[in-house]
Amino acid sequence: MARLALSLPPGIYGNGTRFQSKGRYRDAWGVRWYGNAIGPVNGWRRKGTGVLTGAPRAALAWKANDTKTWLGIGTHRRG
Repeated sequence: MARLALSLPPGIYGNGTRFQSKGRYRDAWGVRWYGNAIGPVNGWRRKGTGVLTGAPRAALAWKANDTKTWLGIGTHRRG
């Protein structure tokens, strides 16, 4: 597969419609600019030691009174 050189203008263009911002970055949720490159905020990292059995179907996050953050994930399998 051949590589193509892209010359996108820097920055985020959020004005107007998607048609008007063609060829530019429009949505930038969860990303930051590092020099002239765009990258994820803090990247991904593993939290906890739990293992999921099955495909995740729903998630519920909450904070306990002792300020610990919890995440419950439901899958298509039982236990």
